[in-house]
Order: sequence, then C-alpha cells, then structure tokens
Amino acid sequence: MNYYSESTEIFRAIGDITGIAIIYNNLGLLYTEQEDYDDAIEAFEETLDIAERLGDLRAITNALENLGNVAMQQENYQQSVNYYEKSLEASRKMGDKRIIAATQNNMGKALNALGRYMQAQGSFQSALDLYAEMGDQPAVINVECQLASIILSHDEPQNALPHLQNALDIAAQLEQKNHLWGVLLGFVDYAIYQKDYHDAAI
Repeated sequence: MNYYSESTEIFRAIGDITGIAIIYNNLGLLYTEQEDYDDAIEAFEETLDIAERLGDLRAITNALENLGNVAMQQENYQQSVNYYEKSLEASRKMGDKRIIAATQNNMGKALNALGRYMQAQGSFQSALDLYAEMGDQPAVINVECQLASIILSHDEPQNALPHLQNALDIAAQLEQKNHLWGVLLGFVDYAIYQKDYHDAAI
C-alpha cells in the first residue's frame, strides 16, 4: 500500500489528476480481490468523482462497472443494477459495443439474482446480439448457456435447447475443451429438467 500512497502524492504534486484516478482504481481492484469491500467502494467512488470532473466517459463507465461488481459480490443486487444502468448510459454515449455487451451481461446476472427473470433474459439477449455481431464466439457460448439456465429454471425445458445447441455448435468449431465441457453440463441440466417437467405433467 505504501507504493500507492507514494504514487498518489507524486501525482498530486505534479497535478496529474488522471494518474490519481488510475491509482484509486487499482486500489479498488486490489481491495476487491482482498474482499475489503468498504475500502474498495471508497476507492472506486474517488475514481468516479475524478472521472466525472474530467468528463472522461470511459473512466466513468469503468468506475460504475466496478462499483456494480462490488455490490454483486456483497449480494446487494438492486444496488448493482443501479450502477450497471448508469454504466450502460455512459457506455452508450461512447458507442463502445464491447463494454455495452459486458455490462448487459452483468446486468442479466443481477436481475436474475433479484428474480426478475424476464428482464434478465432481455439483458442477456442484448449482450448475446452484440457479442454475435462482434464475432466474439467464446462470449456467445457463455451467454447462450446463461440464457439456457434461466429458461430451464423458469420455462418449458425445450425452449432452452436452441441456446444449448448453438453454444455446442460454436464450441465444437473452437475445439476448446473448457467451452465444450460447460455446454455439455448444460445438456445434462436440460435432461434433468426435461424429465422433471414430464413427470410433473403426468
């Protein structure tokens, strides 16, 4: 921590506000990793305050996203949604599709944790569309599996099958075992839910 304190003092002495913001952001990430959430929030709020004064949309988006992530880890899901919504607003002004997609994905997780399943599906679908447009196939696999998981839990199981099949097709093309295993586990869940669904209908 002494390194960060000394660096902050140097940046203050030379009037480098951007450098101070970077230090606070890095501190926030370090505190988050250490599960020191109160200090992480304080650091990210300092980053956000500087970013807003500078009018730096990318730094604003990043700080809000980090605050949302901390809230998620604290299971403050509504607060995380609030941060992600603000982050989306800033990232849309930039027009950065990758950041928008990542935030929509995080938003989907928070909404799902709140039990707002239809909204979560909509958020995941928005992320999926952007990732597909950018050709980010690993991200497409990840989001397809998350959509399938929500549908399996709250809808007719067969409605999850197209998502799992698309994820499997892409994973097979990539020939990466970690992606394949994740999708195959989704198919196992599908088989279990399908059996339970049919048993309940009898």
